[in-house]
Amino acid sequence: MPKKRLQVFKFRWISCFALLLPLCCPLYAQEPFVTLLRPNYGVQARAYVVKGDTRSSRYDIRLMSNLRSTDKWDFTLDSDGADPFWHYTNLNGVISPTPYGNDKTTTLKVTLWKYDAIEERVTFHDLDLVPLANEKDPMNSATPRFLSLKSPITVTTPSGIQITFLAQNVQRFEDMFPVFDGNPDALFIRVRTTPDQPESILRLSPLYQKYLKPVSIKLDCDKPNSMVFYQADNTYKIIAVYLPNLKTATHLDSLTLIIRQRVDIERIPVTLNLPIDRG
Repeated sequence: MPKKRLQVFKFRWISCFALLLPLCCPLYAQEPFVTLLRPNYGVQARAYVVKGDTRSSRYDIRLMSNLRSTDKWDFTLDSDGADPFWHYTNLNGVISPTPYGNDKTTTLKVTLWKYDAIEERVTFHDLDLVPLANEKDPMNSATPRFLSLKSPITVTTPSGIQITFLAQNVQRFEDMFPVFDGNPDALFIRVRTTPDQPESILRLSPLYQKYLKPVSIKLDCDKPNSMVFYQADNTYKIIAVYLPNLKTATHLDSLTLIIRQRVDIERIPVTLNLPIDRG
């Protein structure tokens, strides 16, 4: 009788697990630790030691989602040394802030977030780009072009979010940053976003009208451009936009930014006690 009950449980586990598929990457070679939190989603994680690597204490974690579900989920890390403001759907090869030593298990804490989101776009037209005044060879400089604006330009989304490119004419890189540490093909732009609070009440936003909750705002770009500050938000005073042809560009007919709005609907703290795989 006990054996029959075990078989029934195993069948149900496999049936439920089959509905869940990882969002981005293939199954781990080693057996992962899996937590099924609801029929529509779960968490898959493992902790392991990489032989021959001085930074060998690592972990992987990813969200698993039912492909038939339209719910949006991601997670933040709550473990020591993690930034709780960065959202992920999967992480691979993360170095543990505390080496595992001889421990057989480790604990990983995450928070799962159910959210809803929409996108809007703003386009700036007729932008001049100029080299630094003290650069003799812009083609070989670290930052070959900057935006030149005599007066600010403001564009407003249907939800009422205003993105302003401020008046700017950078003569030396130090006028914007004390030290260069970034992508040499990034166009650095002084901006102002209104509203500029981390969470804002947007009465014209469909998200706010649906949930009556404050909205968070992120800035991004369409490919082949990209936002070098990967999760730039509405509090940033400077954004960095990767442009493939920045070294030779002197004028942009247009530059489009994606404005992503997000409302968090539900949060679920999860504690994972993981066995440590040593190969």
